[in-house]
Parts: sequence; structure tokens; C-alpha cells
Amino acid sequence: MIIVNGMATTSPRLWRQTPYLLWLASDTGKGLAATLFSFAVPLLALVITGDPAKAGIIAAVGTVARLLATLAGGVLADRHRRIVMMTLGAALSALAAGAFTALALAGGIDFLTLLLFEIVLAGVGGLFSPAGKPR
Repeated sequence: MIIVNGMATTSPRLWRQTPYLLWLASDTGKGLAATLFSFAVPLLALVITGDPAKAGIIAAVGTVARLLATLAGGVLADRHRRIVMMTLGAALSALAAGAFTALALAGGIDFLTLLLFEIVLAGVGGLFSPAGKPR
């Protein structure tokens, strides 16, 4: 219960707030992509190729891709509606993570596939993560 101008009012339920639900979906998708980007893909590269240098190449290329995409993402976040960007970023992250999972279950993962997914996940994360940050 909240007291406003001497009157007791109830606050609206958080689960009924559309902006909150959009933010929650976006942040969850972004978290999934960030986990794949920063940990799982380089680790899978090490397991699949058996070569630490190839895993390092994948991690380095992903870091550079995220850096460059973040620069563009900051500009986009300043020029477009952030909630739309956050929702689009979450959808693309979930789509990329689902495609990666399906390909992994089908046994179609190799060095080049891991490198491409790392670039895609890093690019999506870099482009859309500035939209979720406060101005």
C-alpha cells in the first residue's frame, strides 16, 4: 500500500505492466546470448577442435565483433525506441540460440560454424545491449 496525498492506494501488479514484461523477455534473451557468447562457444571450440589456439581465435573474433557492434548499437539506441530495440534483440538472440542448439544436437558443429555463431551472437549482443542501459 502506498500513501499519496494522505490517501492509501495500491500499486499496480508488476506482472500486468507491459513495459516490464517486455524488459524481462529482452533481458532474459540477452542473458542467454551473453552466456553462449562469453563461455559456451569458446569452450565448445576447445572440446570440438581440441586446439586451444582455435578456441582463442573464436573468443578474440567475438570480442572484436561485439566491440564494433556496440559502437553502432549506442548510436541506434539514441535514435530509436529502446523498448523496440530490446524486444528485437531478445527475439534475435533467442532465434540464434535456438538455431545453435538445433545444429549442436544434429551434430553439425565445427570450427567454422562456431566462429560464425560467435560473430552472430556477439553482433546481436553488441547492437542491442546499449538499448537496455539507462541514459
